[in-house]
Amino acid sequence: MIVKVLYYKDGEPMNQAIMGHSFSAVSDEYLVGQFRENAWHPDIIRELSVNGKILPPDRREKFYDWLNEITRKVDEENEKRKKADKESV
Repeated sequence: MIVKVLYYKDGEPMNQAIMGHSFSAVSDEYLVGQFRENAWHPDIIRELSVNGKILPPDRREKFYDWLNEITRKVDEENEKRKKADKESV
């Protein structure tokens, strides 16, 4: 999935430059990592597109719901992996 995010540079919509970032989300973990690393949240994102299609507000809400769900799953998998690593030592 190709994701493109246009966001306000300093997190404030008023008189701010708009920055853009595009990446290929090769896994759920990578997608979650990109959103965490760049601290993107709905308030600062001006435009969000997936596979070349700009998401309208109602679809963006669904995307964020899905992103929250996979974030939780990625966190759970990471915790399980850490626990298994500790137990194997």
